[in-house]
Amino acid sequence: MESVKYKHLEPFLLLALCVGCAAEPAVEEPIFPASAPSSWREVRDCRHSHEHELNHIRVLADDAAHDRYLNWDAPFPVGATLLKLEYDDAACSNLIRYTVMQKREAASDPERGDWRWQTVSPTREVLPSNTKSCVGCHTVHCKESEGTGFDLTCAEEL
Repeated sequence: MESVKYKHLEPFLLLALCVGCAAEPAVEEPIFPASAPSSWREVRDCRHSHEHELNHIRVLADDAAHDRYLNWDAPFPVGATLLKLEYDDAACSNLIRYTVMQKREAASDPERGDWRWQTVSPTREVLPSNTKSCVGCHTVHCKESEGTGFDLTCAEEL
């Protein structure tokens, strides 16, 4: 008899339990596959960078970005991805982070050149980043009109 008396409260108790359980926030995933560092083609070998906190860098490109990055002969297609590996040593053996650019639909993000920018740890954790700083630097140093860049990608450093 006692269980029937409180039967009408079951839905409310279940609702109270569900409301108290907040969903885990979505974790942002890197926009490049884990295999990229070993499978994408290198378009810039190990070198000192005058940017990126003066670290040493290598740049890799997926198939969609490779030829356009090297030739600057056509716009980057949507999804084309460039991966900059940053190291704290001249031999490019101690990886400290990745910086990645992925081309987006035209006019989808004009403030960022229609690129998606991301900073990722060596363990593939997406890190907070100041994309305005990235875009600002690429806008100043990677100018098509001066032959120092193409679509916010930078030319060889002199």
